[in-house]
Amino acid sequence: MKKIFVLLITSMFVVSAAHAISVTEYIEKNGPITIENGVVDLKNQDLTNLNGLELIVEPEKVTVLDLSNNQLIAVGATQLNMFPNLEQLNLSNNQLTAIPPLSLPNLKKLKLNKNNLTVLSDFNLPKLQKLNASDNPIHTLSNLGLPNLKKLKIIGSNWILKSR
Repeated sequence: MKKIFVLLITSMFVVSAAHAISVTEYIEKNGPITIENGVVDLKNQDLTNLNGLELIVEPEKVTVLDLSNNQLIAVGATQLNMFPNLEQLNLSNNQLTAIPPLSLPNLKKLKLNKNNLTVLSDFNLPKLQKLNASDNPIHTLSNLGLPNLKKLKIIGSNWILKSR
């Protein structure tokens, strides 16, 4: 009886891990990523990394990028900063431990909630108005270039604000 139970759990883990994919694999399976009214919706796709995001044709047309509810552990600055007209970025409910230096001149709304972030720093987001980083173990905020920030949500974090 115990051997069957262990085998069942192992099988369930393998099946779950087999569904985790990169953006490249998503494109191979589903075809090119479409931009509908400026929106790229890649939420709930079990993405583990953003390799292949650069394959999006006409990134300048993207104003909303939703990467929420995936299994992302890391994201690269080059991958995110390639969208010059991005106004909303949703990276919530992933497994991110860090956010790279972001330089998105038109970003107004950033959702980072429900990740594993400990530090937020080195942002150049001059138009950002709303930042949700709640439900992260954040302990440090530093060098945040957020001159127009109107709403900061970091509930569930123990943070220290550092300025230079």
